Amino acid sequence: MGGALGGASAGAYGGWIFGWRPTPVINPVLLTVGGVTGAFAVCGGVLLYEYRGRFADISRVLFYSLIPTLTAAIAGFFIILAHDIAGNYFGPFDSRLRNLEGGAYIGAIGGATLGIQVGSTFLLCRLKQKREGR
Repeated sequence: MGGALGGASAGAYGGWIFGWRPTPVINPVLLTVGGVTGAFAVCGGVLLYEYRGRFADISRVLFYSLIPTLTAAIAGFFIILAHDIAGNYFGPFDSRLRNLEGGAYIGAIGGATLGIQVGSTFLLCRLKQKREGR
């Protein structure tokens, strides 16, 4: 929920600033892949720091976190495509208010997706630590 709220506010700001441009809209596939890859790298970095650089200890957690990560990313991608947010809110004649609204939608979907990804990764990490008695 926090990811969706933070993403909506950041997306609205981004839509307001960058939405009204005479350039083509960014491909939603690239947007989704870039966001998920970046968040996966952040999760991996935090886990590496927590486990003091022992990649063997976190490899299973990162592997199992791919399931909720990919599920959330695919769901977010299809929501963006099904509602045609790029076409409905970022056309050449749309107002800045429409750009703000479209940015908020994209940000909320992306934030919720990344919140599920980060939350599930750290949940799996904590469960692994508890099972090992740490």
